[in-house]
Amino acid sequence: MMTESGKAWTVRDRYDNEVYLTWERWYNHILGFHPEMVEFF
Repeated sequence: MMTESGKAWTVRDRYDNEVYLTWERWYNHILGFHPEMVEFF
């Protein structure tokens, strides 16, 4: 599910800062480091 901000995954760190991963970065990570997972996109 794509959010309006483009964030795929969001959590808060211990200092209450938002930490997130965008769909673009997630996709590039999968393609670059885990090509066996591409079929699941």
